[in-house]
Amino acid sequence: MTKNSEKPLVVGLAGFGTVGGGLVRLLDENADLIRRRCGRAIVLKKVLVRNATKARSAQLPAGTELTTDYRALTDDPEIDVLVELIGGIDNARTIIDRALDQGKHIVTANKALLAEEGLALFQKADRKKRILRYEASVAGAIPIVETLKESLTGNRIQSLMGILNGTSNYILSEMTSNGLDFDVALKQAQHLGYAEADPTLDIDGHDAAHKLILLIRLAYGVHYPYTALSVRGIRGLSGMDIRLAREFGYRIKLLGITKRTENGIELRVHPTLITAKRLLANVEGAMNAVLVQGDAVGATLYYGKGAGAEPTASAVIADLVDITRLATADPEHRVPHLAFQPNAMTNIEIL
Repeated sequence: MTKNSEKPLVVGLAGFGTVGGGLVRLLDENADLIRRRCGRAIVLKKVLVRNATKARSAQLPAGTELTTDYRALTDDPEIDVLVELIGGIDNARTIIDRALDQGKHIVTANKALLAEEGLALFQKADRKKRILRYEASVAGAIPIVETLKESLTGNRIQSLMGILNGTSNYILSEMTSNGLDFDVALKQAQHLGYAEADPTLDIDGHDAAHKLILLIRLAYGVHYPYTALSVRGIRGLSGMDIRLAREFGYRIKLLGITKRTENGIELRVHPTLITAKRLLANVEGAMNAVLVQGDAVGATLYYGKGAGAEPTASAVIADLVDITRLATADPEHRVPHLAFQPNAMTNIEIL
C-alpha cells in the first residue's frame, strides 16, 4: 500500500437506524474490498444515538463508542468525516453546521435538509474548504448524483423524469397489478415496511419533490426554491383511475419531471399517464428509476432500489471512498485507473 495507507479515514456516524445499521454492517463485511479500492481503511469511531441502551440490529465494531452528545462527534479532532443519517431538518442542520466549523467533511442522506436549506450548507462547505457528499439522498442505490455531476457533464440536459419515491410506486403497482384499492395498498406497504406510520411525505409527493430539487441543481445549475415547486401526490387516486388508464394503454406513475424549454425550465411532481410500452411504465414495486435526456447521449435510464438499509448504505460508502481520494495530497489515493489501487490487484481463477 502507499506510504499513508496506515492512517485510516476516521468516521463519526450520527444516526443508528435502518440505514445506519446497514452502513455499520457493510463497512465491516466489505472492509478489505473498500481498502483495496481507496487505499486506506475506513474506521468508525463514534455513533450518535438518542438512546444508548436500546438494542440494535447491527453489532458495532470493537472500540466504537455510542454517545448521546453530538458534540462528541463534531468536536473530536480525530474524526475526519461526519456521516449524518438522523433525518429531519433542525437537528441535522445544527450537527452539520458545527461539524463544518470544526473542519469535518460531511456525508449525508438528508434530502429534505438539502432541498430546503442546502444552498447555505454547500456555500459554507466551500468557505471552509470541506467536502459535502450526498449520493444517498436521491434514489438510494442508483448513482444518479455522481452521474449528473461527472459522467454527463458534457451534455446539455434536455429533460429528466423519475420515479423517485418507492412507497408511492409500490402502492400504484399493487393497484395496477392486483386491483387493490388505495387504502388497502397503503396498509400493505406499511406492513412490509415500505411506508411510514405517517406516510404523508411519500404519498403527497413531498419526498419526490425534495429529490427533484437536488437533481435540477445538478442538471441545470439553478437554485429553485422548494416552496415554489408544483407538487401533487397520489392520495385520492382510485381504482377506477387505474382501470381507465389501463384500458387506454397507459400506466399511472408518480413522476418528478423537469424539461428545458425555449422559455425556461418546467418543473413539477404529479401522477402521470405513461404509455404502457415505455420502460418507466414497467418499473414495479418499490423500485426507483430516472430517465435523463442529454443532447449528446440521448436517453439514458438508471434503475435500482431507491431505499433500504444496504442500498442506501452502499451510496454512503461510495461518498466516503470518494472523500478518502479527494482529501489527501497523495496522488496515489486519487481515483485509480482500474477502480482498485494498482498494488491491490489480485489474481483469481476465471471459470
